[in-house]
Amino acid sequence: MTDLGTTTNDPTEKDWTTNIPVLPLIFESVTCKIPKSLAVSFMTCPLCEQRLKKVTTITSCLHRFCEHCIKMYLQRVHMNCPICGIRLTSLRQLRTDVEYGRLVQELDKGLGTTRHNNQLVLAPQKEDNQQEKPGDSIQMKAEHLEQST
Repeated sequence: MTDLGTTTNDPTEKDWTTNIPVLPLIFESVTCKIPKSLAVSFMTCPLCEQRLKKVTTITSCLHRFCEHCIKMYLQRVHMNCPICGIRLTSLRQLRTDVEYGRLVQELDKGLGTTRHNNQLVLAPQKEDNQQEKPGDSIQMKAEHLEQST
């Protein structure tokens, strides 16, 4: 496995995604190569473990969640960040993170994700006779996708 700080020119390494725009709002041509697992982790809500929808950040610790997930958690469980435990005094400490939401959209494009039967599926990366690997798709809960529409 390759470290995050290094790149590989090995065309057989299928766990990497290429040409992900890292600064799409500033420089359209700036891209990088990152592991698929890292890209997926950037796109995943830690509460519902699905693709982030309407990305919302806790301003005091900068952890990100789906807006619906974090509001329900704070209202029903307790007013602490579910990741680091920092105490929130109000829902006003939440902010919609438009820029991170755009990053999630760009990662979607770079991974070649599509919706098929209420699932988010990675486009298979095939070269010649290669088959799609079992880990190449991300299944999404139907009810979570319905909330985003």
